[in-house]
Amino acid sequence: MYPPLSSKAAHDEVAVDCAIFALHLAGVSSLRGAVNITTTVTCFCQRRTSMMKHNVYIWSILVTMALLLVSLPVLARRITMLIIDRNFRSVFFVPDGGGDPIMFQHLF
Repeated sequence: MYPPLSSKAAHDEVAVDCAIFALHLAGVSSLRGAVNITTTVTCFCQRRTSMMKHNVYIWSILVTMALLLVSLPVLARRITMLIIDRNFRSVFFVPDGGGDPIMFQHLF
């Protein structure tokens, strides 16, 4: 997925576009799962017990879901910029047009 290697000049096939779309689907499903688990734990805590009475496993799941909710939109933005570079000839990561391929690593 590194921009110089995933450009149309390096790979002109549809396989890279399919891989980018698959990453988008994986991100969307992870976000939906994170929201689902967070909502389930929160609703369960409000009705029966307090948050402080849960074990370490529930807390670790909540921390993992919070990290997913924070990090996945940033990764989706990076992947969207890459697909726009490939198909609509923008220059986010193209050095010839003023873009920066190292920005891909900074966003990742």
